[in-house]
Amino acid sequence: MADFQLSKTGELKISGDVTLVNAAEVKDAVLNALKSSKNVTIDMKKVEGIDLSFLQIYIAARHSADISKKELSMVNPPEELLKLIEASGFGHYFKFPKVGAANE
Repeated sequence: MADFQLSKTGELKISGDVTLVNAAEVKDAVLNALKSSKNVTIDMKKVEGIDLSFLQIYIAARHSADISKKELSMVNPPEELLKLIEASGFGHYFKFPKVGAANE
């Protein structure tokens, strides 16, 4: 189960699981945030579970944001997300450091 809180400044705080089980809710929350604000930042600090469905939703939403001349970004990605991005080959969509880069 996931929880979504959208601030008036366009920050969408997501907590809980963002997996295939609730992909429709995640998609709706992100698209509603983009409808409400020109600049949306997704705060992932409290995300507990994540899978490839979130990456697909995020990439599609970023494409929609680009077409609409809006900004979509993400902050506080959990380590699990960074590993998923690296393993899936979607790294070129993100500006996060590679997993383990801080330890090099």
